[in-house]
Amino acid sequence: MKLTLITQKMLLPNFRKLDYSKNAPSEFPEAEILLSTRTGPTSAVVTSVYLDKETAKKETAARNAYLEKAAHRMKSTEMLQGEVILKVVR
Repeated sequence: MKLTLITQKMLLPNFRKLDYSKNAPSEFPEAEILLSTRTGPTSAVVTSVYLDKETAKKETAARNAYLEKAAHRMKSTEMLQGEVILKVVR
């Protein structure tokens, strides 16, 4: 089983207006893991882990819709994708 990781680094002028934490579980129901980390007053790293690339691809439309809806709140965003090589949840 290969898990697919999608990570977004975001710069946000107003972090409080980001509604990802509230809406992500229903917007991305296929994700095995959803993780949002506030890395500074105006920045965050959001990570989604999927069972495989095909599952991650199914939610591309939802991800694009979210980014489009939130674009006016983001100063910049960068998306990375790769294979999860270690998964430990305690």
